[in-house]
Amino acid sequence: MCIRDRDWCIQYQNQHGLARVPGLWQNTASNELAIPGVATVTYRYRIEHGIVDQPLSIRLPRPYDRYRVMVDQRSVSPDGAVSYFDKRQPNYWQFDAEGTHTELLIEVSNRRFIAGGLREAPVIGFASAMNETRLRSLAIEAVQSGLLLLMAFMLFAQYAAMRRHYSAGIFYGVTCFSVAIFAGLGGEQWLSLALAPWGLHVELYWRWAMIAISIWGVAEYTRRLYPQEFWYPACIGWRGVTLLFVLACPLMPPRMLAWTFQGMEFLALLFGFYIVIVVCLAARRGRDNALSLIHISEPTRPLYIS
Repeated sequence: MCIRDRDWCIQYQNQHGLARVPGLWQNTASNELAIPGVATVTYRYRIEHGIVDQPLSIRLPRPYDRYRVMVDQRSVSPDGAVSYFDKRQPNYWQFDAEGTHTELLIEVSNRRFIAGGLREAPVIGFASAMNETRLRSLAIEAVQSGLLLLMAFMLFAQYAAMRRHYSAGIFYGVTCFSVAIFAGLGGEQWLSLALAPWGLHVELYWRWAMIAISIWGVAEYTRRLYPQEFWYPACIGWRGVTLLFVLACPLMPPRMLAWTFQGMEFLALLFGFYIVIVVCLAARRGRDNALSLIHISEPTRPLYIS
């Protein structure tokens, strides 16, 4: 069962109220309960499910910034500690229901992002069905990202063989590669799970950086195909935006970086719209492959739908 569009009981300091899940807080009020962007809020919800004789499982989305969870006043951690989870991936816990209802308590703490809250609704169901759904989602996402990675490596190989005659393809390969990483760090985050055995935990800001890098690749690719239509200073400007944002990711304080990402995302939308105008102008002038370029931009779709 997906606990979507439900009102949860919340507590902020000594105040109580209701909040819609999924939903965020950022200096807003919920039932006259004012919550600043940087805060710790406790969510409570009671699920009526009748008597069940199978283990249940709960899925919570990746935390913004972190949370800790209790089910029926018990910790979901294997060691019994009520500790915070802050790794940027969905979390699953299995438990045995006692009685005809389950009480969830989620304490969400935000110090790093613009707004805190639960951006996705928690999901609860039979453990066997939840595991099957998770594995299916991981497989689909891994195949999708794998196809993009394969396309990227093919373009890199083509560049290595034909770089003196055709150099534009490597930039489209950069776009395919960055979109594959972006997709792999979303959803069930198969890429995070693949890197976990090596102790590597990718921060969310690197997923943000993939947006800037992918658009840079599309811009360089389009400029080389249609230099007469593409205004070169615009390409230089986006190079600067990409370089500055990538450098800011590991160096800037997290909350300031989150605000910077908002600005970069707005510029990315404007620049993406400019690239579309360039391609349409090239098509109108009868440039080679201008119409087909609109169709092969399909790999960038995850940037807008995630």
